Order: sequence, then C-alpha cells, then structure tokens
Amino acid sequence: MKIFDFIVHGSIYLAFGGSCLVYASCLLFGVEPKLELMVIMFLTIYTIYNLSRITDKAEDEINVPERFSMFTRYEKYLTPSIPIAYLGALFLAYYTGGIKMVGAVLLYLILFLLYGVKWIPASISKYRRLKEIMGVKNIMIALAWALMATFLPLVYFHLDITITTLAIFVFIFIRWIINPVFFDFKDIKGDKIMGVITLPVFFGVRRTLILLAILNTLLGIFTLISTLKGWLPPLAHLVNLSTIYCYCYLYSYNKMEIKFLSNVIVDGEFIVIGFLALLGTLLF
Repeated sequence: MKIFDFIVHGSIYLAFGGSCLVYASCLLFGVEPKLELMVIMFLTIYTIYNLSRITDKAEDEINVPERFSMFTRYEKYLTPSIPIAYLGALFLAYYTGGIKMVGAVLLYLILFLLYGVKWIPASISKYRRLKEIMGVKNIMIALAWALMATFLPLVYFHLDITITTLAIFVFIFIRWIINPVFFDFKDIKGDKIMGVITLPVFFGVRRTLILLAILNTLLGIFTLISTLKGWLPPLAHLVNLSTIYCYCYLYSYNKMEIKFLSNVIVDGEFIVIGFLALLGTLLF
C-alpha cells in the first residue's frame, strides 16, 4: 500500500499517463511512437506536479492529507529529484529535437509558474496567483498538456501544422479541461479556505457535473466528425471511447470514494486513451 501511495501521490502514475498520451498522439498523427518522446513527457509531468506539491502544501494539508503526509515523509528524496528530472527532460529534448523541443518543455514550466506561484503584488490585486481566478488554472493546465502532447511529435517528426494538428490539440485540451475540474470536487473545502474560486466552488457540484457532461458530449461529437472527415485516422474511433469512460467517472461521483475515483480512475484516463489508441492500430 505504501508503494501504491508513493506511485500515486508522487506523481509517477500521472506522469506515466502523460507518456501514454504522447503515445496516443503519435498514433493519431500517423507516426511511430518514440520512447524518447514518452520519457520527455514523463519527466516533465513528474517535475511540474511535484513542484505543485511544494507550492500547494497548505491546500494539500486540508484537501489531501495523505498526499501531504507522503510528500513530507519523503521530501528529502523527492525535492532533489525534481531538478534532476527536469534537467533530464531538457537534455533529452535538446538531444532529440533541438531548441524547439526544449521550448515546449520550458513552456510547461513557465505556465506552471504563472498560475501556481504567488507573483502578483498584493497592492494591485486580491489575487496573488492566477490559479485563484476562476477557470484560469484549468485552462492553463489544459493548454500546457495539449501543447506538449501535440508539439513533441510535431517537432520530432518535422510535421506540418494541419487540420489534424488542430483536431488532436482540441481533443487533448478539452479532455484536460474536464479532468482537473473533476479533481476540484475533492478540493472544495481547501480551495474555499485558501480563496481559490474553482468551478465547483462557484457553481456547486451538480451544475459543474452537468457542465462537464455537456463538454464531454461535445468533444465526443467533435472527435467523431473529425474522424469521419478524415482529419483524424480511423483508430480515433477507438480513442473516442474515452467519452464513455468520462461519462462513467462523472456518474460515479458520490457512488465511489472520491479520492480513489480522482487519483486512480480519473488520473488513469490517459493510460486508457493510450491503450485504446494501441487497440485501434490492431483493428484499423
């Protein structure tokens, strides 16, 4: 159980999901997935999300005491691993794709610093971090994931920006709008205390669930149309089954323990997407 908790709360599980997302992105582009791209994504996600364990300690102590406890217990090991992992991601990015790919890895860090760190002077705004502004955190997280997962294959394989690129970007972006908003359900108490106005805090749980279901439906329709139009390859029909997966975890709210639902089921969504993409290559 301690190993499982470390894998989940130490961002290893989520980072693996990021690798699976890049794997799926490569297949959607019609190119062979490369291990080095998956490793770059893994190291970047590991870095950024463990950095957030440091910047969000106060919230985690209230919302996710087990994650706070785990990070505190292993802090002397996890803290030095953060710069090591990030430097590894930068080195591998430069070695495989040059300065453009390094830019994608740096962009994720820049976006994180903009929304997660208190850099806005108290004298000019009541908001100290962009994440305290409703919706900004979710948009910036989704933007970072979508840019990374589309940009890495684009640069590595010297692909042109086409309608396929846009379709893949939109798919990942909307998926990552839904995903972290669902995570905000378990953080309502701490977010209220810390003054972070998330969608569940502002609209309430029921209305937010309805909004996420609508977004999920629209994304499913968009992905279906994109596949029928030829903007995405036929294997995208299998990837689009993630729409059903999303309906299942939205429906499971209040029917399953929220922390397990969020940390395992929801965070595992991109592992499922990677598997569906692989299955699609076998069927189409």
